Amino acid sequence: MLKNGVEVTDAPAEYPVNAPSYYAVFFNDPVTGIHFELACTPLLPSILRYTRWKRLLKNIWQEHSEWEGSPRKEMSRNLPSKRQ
Repeated sequence: MLKNGVEVTDAPAEYPVNAPSYYAVFFNDPVTGIHFELACTPLLPSILRYTRWKRLLKNIWQEHSEWEGSPRKEMSRNLPSKRQ
């Protein structure tokens, strides 16, 4: 979907698996083609959102027996440092 020349690849929505009350939109830069994410994560999510997030992580962990660490560790990646 194009909005003002920007290709939105994932519409604005809540993505509760990433963090409690995590809300984001994903789009491609029309000049460079780089895929961007614009996100909002409140510093203090509600208790309801936090418990839902913990439950989601627990369910995901049960689905992936191959994971060695927690879902948060497995779903994130290390960015290269200046030394690499």
